[in-house]
This record gives sequence, C-alpha cells and structure tokens, in this order.
Amino acid sequence: MLEWIAMLTMLVDHIGAVFFPGAVWMRIVGRIAMPLYTYGIVRGYELTRSRRRYALRLFLIALAAQVPFWALWYPDVNIVAGFLAGIGVFAGLDNTPRLVERLFHRPLPALTRTLQGALLAAAFFLFWLVPVDYGPYLLALLLLYRYVKWKWVLPVAQAVLVVLLLGPHWQIQLFSLVGTLLLILPVRYPPLMRGRWFYRAFYPAHLAVIAAVAWTLYLQGRI
Repeated sequence: MLEWIAMLTMLVDHIGAVFFPGAVWMRIVGRIAMPLYTYGIVRGYELTRSRRRYALRLFLIALAAQVPFWALWYPDVNIVAGFLAGIGVFAGLDNTPRLVERLFHRPLPALTRTLQGALLAAAFFLFWLVPVDYGPYLLALLLLYRYVKWKWVLPVAQAVLVVLLLGPHWQIQLFSLVGTLLLILPVRYPPLMRGRWFYRAFYPAHLAVIAAVAWTLYLQGRI
C-alpha cells in the first residue's frame, strides 16, 4: 500500500511541476513520496538477499530515468542515482571495520570511526557537488532512516534536516513529514505482493511519458 501511495503522490508532484507550476497543492501532495521511497531503499538494502543485484537494479533504473529526467530538469541528476550512491555509503560504513581488522589483524575502533567519518564527509561533499535531486538532504535522510531506531525521533530529526539543508524551500518541504508519519504509525500496511516490476519501472516510465507530452506541447507552442 505504501508503494502505491509513493507512486501516486510522486505522479501528482511531477505533473504539477511540469504542467501546473502554480498549483502549490500538487507540490504539497508530492512531498509525501520522497520519504516513502527513501525508507523503501533502506529496507530493501537491509533485507535483500543480494546487495550486488540490488545495486544493479538501482543502477538500471537510474540509467533508464536519466534521459527523460534531463529532458525535464537538465542538468540535475535523478533521485535513484542518489539512492545508489547512498547504499554505496552504507556498504562503505558496513565494511570499514572488517577492512581495518584485515589490514591490522585486530580491531581498531578509533581508526574505524575516523575512516567512517571521512567517508561520510566525502559523501556529503559529493552530494553537494553533484546536482543530484535533493542533494545532501537525501543522504542525511537515508542515514536517518537506517541508523535512528527511536521511531518517534524521526519526524523531529527530519524537520531539523529540512530547515538546515533545503534552503529557501524548506517550508513546503515540511509537508514531507507526512510521509515519515505514515511510516511510524502503528499500522500494518499490506505489502506489495504483485507488481514489483511495475513499481520498479514506474519511475523511469512516468518520467518518459511526462517528458514526451511536455516536449510535444512545447513544440506545438502550447506551453
């Protein structure tokens, strides 16, 4: 059910952004989608049987989405590429203790934490440097969903991140807290038992359709 909410609210958001830029309500509805997708990426990384195949799927989705994304919002990089980079950060953080122990034949917690801190600093700089959708806020939210276990802290911490990292647009982004509240409510949502490939393909497919319609209308002089 959460997957359907994420897809529909994202669709409303992107239709509003391209065809009805003055319709603020559509952007507000769209704020719900990003936290749901971000949480889904974190859970997928934790539960997948093969993290390499999981990363490959994200790579293919990001690759398929980038051309229509550029047709709409050049030169930005689509959010799935950011998700892929985010799980790369997860993998780096997870593997640092084993790497240190393999190199020095014993655990060195101080060195491990230093290397992990350096990795995070480099990752945040990369998310700031590359124009990926949502920028450093995306990485911060991925880390928040993975490492903060007190669920009622999540919306408060997310609100702080919105204000600190999203600049002049932070007010409308506060509506993304609705997505996080859906995640922490004591409700058992039915899982997506069928249509997983539809869910995975929806992001690049809906962007391609919106881009095709937008460019057709543009060439006809109607927008």
